[in-house]
Amino acid sequence: MSETFTVLANQFIYLFTNLTLINVLDILLVAAFFFVIFQALYQTRALQVLRGALIIAIMGVALLLLIPLETVRLLVQGLLIAGVISLPILFQTELRRALTGLGQIGTRRENGSTSYQFEESILTAVEQLSNRRHGALIVLEGATPLDDIIETGIQMRAQPVTAELLTTIFYPNTSLHDGAVLLRGDQLMAAACILPVQKEQTESEHLGTRHRAALGLSFQVPDAIVIVISEETGGISISQAGRIYRVASITELEEWLKRFRKQVESRARIHWNWLRSGGPKIIITNLLVALTLSIVAWVSVTFQTNPPVTEVFTDVPLSVIPPSSDVVLINELPDTVVVTAQSTTDSMNTLTSSSINAQVDISELPEGSHNVPVVVTFADERVELISVSPPQINVILENYVQKELVVNIEIIGDESLPLGYELAEYSGTPEIVTIQGADSKVAGVTQARATIDVSGKTDDFQIVTPVELLNQEGDLVEGIVPSPQQILVEVAINRNFSTRTIAVQAVWDPNTLKDGYQITGAIAKPDTVTLKGQPGALQNAGDFIQTATVDLSNAQSDFTTLAPLIAPEGVTILDADGNEMLNVFVTISIEPETGYLSTRRRIVFRGLNPTLNASTVDSWVSVLLFGPLPALAEIENNPNLVTVYADLTSINTPGTYTVPLEYEAPQDLSVEIFPAEVEIRVTE
Repeated sequence: MSETFTVLANQFIYLFTNLTLINVLDILLVAAFFFVIFQALYQTRALQVLRGALIIAIMGVALLLLIPLETVRLLVQGLLIAGVISLPILFQTELRRALTGLGQIGTRRENGSTSYQFEESILTAVEQLSNRRHGALIVLEGATPLDDIIETGIQMRAQPVTAELLTTIFYPNTSLHDGAVLLRGDQLMAAACILPVQKEQTESEHLGTRHRAALGLSFQVPDAIVIVISEETGGISISQAGRIYRVASITELEEWLKRFRKQVESRARIHWNWLRSGGPKIIITNLLVALTLSIVAWVSVTFQTNPPVTEVFTDVPLSVIPPSSDVVLINELPDTVVVTAQSTTDSMNTLTSSSINAQVDISELPEGSHNVPVVVTFADERVELISVSPPQINVILENYVQKELVVNIEIIGDESLPLGYELAEYSGTPEIVTIQGADSKVAGVTQARATIDVSGKTDDFQIVTPVELLNQEGDLVEGIVPSPQQILVEVAINRNFSTRTIAVQAVWDPNTLKDGYQITGAIAKPDTVTLKGQPGALQNAGDFIQTATVDLSNAQSDFTTLAPLIAPEGVTILDADGNEMLNVFVTISIEPETGYLSTRRRIVFRGLNPTLNASTVDSWVSVLLFGPLPALAEIENNPNLVTVYADLTSINTPGTYTVPLEYEAPQDLSVEIFPAEVEIRVTE
């Protein structure tokens, strides 16, 4: 869970550190929308319900972000959707009021005259009604139109308003005395109007219906003023902005009317009063709440549409800015690094390991060991680096040096030169190579070597061979390359006496081979020898040296024998070590010749029940034999070596059966029987 909170915190930090001008404008416009709603619903029950709904919505969004549980996610999403649908239904009155206020922005509105005579009529009527203890409700409309209240009463539109008219309306037992009268300036718009009654708990538990009605209207319309006259006590009260005040005298009531007149006159041209409801403290509070909700809404939408995500790239190529020419890198650096990046989903979808630039700069570093940070940059500015592993690369630099070495030429295989040949001289071009690199590695190189193999060489030759670098112990040194890497070596081979290498041919007498057999191969070992003698004798020796004739009498398989060599006149035969050679081993490969033999054989019944008899129409079958001729000849002399039989072991009752034929013959023969099966009649 802590890891989830860490990731979420990183995502929030990323969002707010990468705000664009468009994002800020988006947040401010939504905040303005919320602020207008709060101000329009100031001091109404709807505002309290709306605040509670918004708190639930915020908690739901936080739950969606913090707990990745699908069932909870679906439940919260359903509740949020249901809340959005139900809010307009619950707040239809308040929304109508807010829209009406918006429609009045920038328009003139005439509330009629609020002259001194008009106020005197109200004061006179209130004083008379109070003295008579006649209950009354007088609503003075402010900037917010109260047409919905007017529609609940009897419309009169009487002008001017007089004390007599007001006292007559509220006279007991008249048809208009119940309800409230609504005054728009000095015009009496309607009587017997029904006001919304405040049902919630008030500061006083003993308020009557008139006082609750006045309080209810002032809750919903803070800029209106309601004058209440108690029928029981004759007391005068004023309700405004959701509160009710006791008026001690007509003079105090007159002050209330003057303040109300100034309020109406100051807002008669452009009706911004609903935006200024509640005073500076409420305005600042609503602004802060609206801004907070706007930010929460923006974050929620961002997380739903294009949320920030974190991704790990394990194979980001690491590039190195090389050091100066005075130093050289002597340790190996990793080819790739692991980069953890954060960005929005659309940006992360286009990001690949190859598009990330990870780099270490060692161009300005001096000799020594250094921990160099890995610098990671992205082509997309919206991508933010979370971490890189490893964050630093250890770099070891040494001074760059060079030195010259004489190339030593090492000859191998000279002991394997053909008989009569010897190594004369050799030389390499160039004789000196240059090595350069890190001081410690160059110092470890003590010699340069070129190796030449002269095995089997009989003529002078040239060869291009690589130069190897060795340390003092004679081991190869890696990581240093000589210049040049190869040299040309010239080798001279001398002939010390007349010799000639010649092949050996095995000779045998085919007439001594037994009939039915054939020779498939003959090999002499060694298959070449060296002849030593005068050039003329060597020239006349021919193309090969033959062995004495090998006797093949009684040979029926492969065999090896020691055969004498027949030396040409004037030459001596030598082995590989230069010793005189008289014999070689000859291996003769012999195999029997193959053929076929056709014969006829009588069918033999095997396994027949002693109580039964077996017979067939033709008891003779044809047999074709394939194989070595000696085996076929033996069968021709003794046909009983091949037996054809029918296995009747499984037959226990009389009847006619078709039975396959089987055979017995020497193992090295292949046999075919015609026919392969016969019809056998079994009787008792």
